[in-house]
Amino acid sequence: MHSPAHLLADELCKKFGEPRRYGFYLKICTTHDQSVVRTLMGRVLEQSNVRSPGKLFSFLLKKHNDELKAGAAPAQAV
Repeated sequence: MHSPAHLLADELCKKFGEPRRYGFYLKICTTHDQSVVRTLMGRVLEQSNVRSPGKLFSFLLKKHNDELKAGAAPAQAV
């Protein structure tokens, strides 16, 4: 792998079982802070009853971005 972002994107693909979405995860890893990405990944993996972890991750990331735009402190950073 070329960079920490590539390694994290690969880890997301493997943990979420979505190898074809590597490009999507790489884009996220290059545009977002890696600690935020890892925090969200941890929140997804803690859920035992999730059928689509990639969708949950995307939802949590969107929620995080919306909170940043609104000026509120993100829930996971508190």
